[in-house]
Amino acid sequence: NSNPEFKPATRNGDEWGNYSITLNLGHDLPVVNDEFGYIGEPQDRSEATGNDRSKWPGFTREKHRNVMWGIYLAGGYGSTGDKNTYNDGSPYFSANWHSDPPEYNDIKVLTDFFRSGDIEYWKMNSVNEIVSPGERIYALGEKGKQYLFYSAAGNRVSAKIEPGEYKIWLLDPITGHKSEKGIIKGYELNFDPGISHDWILFLKN
Repeated sequence: NSNPEFKPATRNGDEWGNYSITLNLGHDLPVVNDEFGYIGEPQDRSEATGNDRSKWPGFTREKHRNVMWGIYLAGGYGSTGDKNTYNDGSPYFSANWHSDPPEYNDIKVLTDFFRSGDIEYWKMNSVNEIVSPGERIYALGEKGKQYLFYSAAGNRVSAKIEPGEYKIWLLDPITGHKSEKGIIKGYELNFDPGISHDWILFLKN
């Protein structure tokens, strides 16, 4: 787009979600991306191609999920809300929360995973540098012990990890289904589950 106000690099929520955290880390304090995006938001500025707000598309469920996992794969935290309109008004103004939007299920999948006891996320840091050049792939890790990868566009994950023997799990961020995918020995990860949407891979030594 010729309009410098709208840059394509900002349109993928996982990219700016991840960057919002990594940019602000470094002070031994938790980093929270407050209001990273509202469920049902009718106008997504980051998808805009011009200044005419009437033509701005809405903030989709997929984009909401991308941003959320991008934030957490950087070692950060996020907060969101609901801008949909219901018979009793909009929770954005009334605080009468509804469980209807599917985005709430996506949030539950994320929080259930991080609270499962399987992952010691507080020991992990952003390690995006171990990922081979690829499209929209992020890594959180405790080197040599545990790694978490998020493929926001469903692309193959290739990464250099510390030598060891790791058990692998694949997590579907939409359904919450978690499945064992065997064991990897060595220092190089190459994995492609053949899924067309985003997915998460967890490795534990």
